[in-house]
Amino acid sequence: MNELNWKHSTLLHGAAARVPERPGLYVIAATRRAASLPMSLDPIYAGRTENLRRRLIEHADPWREHNRDVTAAMLAQDLEFWFTEVPKEQLTSLERELIRTINPAVNRVRYTKGAHDE
Repeated sequence: MNELNWKHSTLLHGAAARVPERPGLYVIAATRRAASLPMSLDPIYAGRTENLRRRLIEHADPWREHNRDVTAAMLAQDLEFWFTEVPKEQLTSLERELIRTINPAVNRVRYTKGAHDE
């Protein structure tokens, strides 16, 4: 996967102002921290969007979240919204590669390596 510039925010509606209204990839993850440093990430969900800010707001609102497993994870633990801006034309291919690489726990869509993949 290309080198991506990941940033993160809390998965709270009020944090949306720090997230751009641009296309990109995102990962919702449980993050274990020590001394405010991320020590490990447990990816819960990964996806693509044409508007990162809008997608954070949708995921942060349990009434708008369509994946009940994401809502259950949000209620059970503090989650972070990790995101990176990606050109719109690369969203689908990079999302597929990301999901295949990190295998998020509650994604409904799974991608496996095919014979044509490296």
